[in-house]
Amino acid sequence: MKSTGWSDGSRWKIRSAASIGSSIFWDRVTLHPASLESYPGLFRVISQHKFDECYHLAAQSFVAESFADGFSTMKTNINGTYYMMAALRELHDFY
Repeated sequence: MKSTGWSDGSRWKIRSAASIGSSIFWDRVTLHPASLESYPGLFRVISQHKFDECYHLAAQSFVAESFADGFSTMKTNINGTYYMMAALRELHDFY
């Protein structure tokens, strides 16, 4: 997975999520490596695919860390949401 850009932490989270729920669901899901903190990375992924829907489900996975570094957590959430919406708006006809 390193070759696709996933970190060790991301790999663990994906395995954990994949073990939950039906394989029918996961057979229809494709994960694309990108960081919400990188507009060029999001733009690259979004420009390569036509999406019917897009969900931003990213979050700080450790609650204690989100409180310890609240500024960074908020910055990532706000900028990440904006970057994703901006790339979608620029590349696709949403709403």
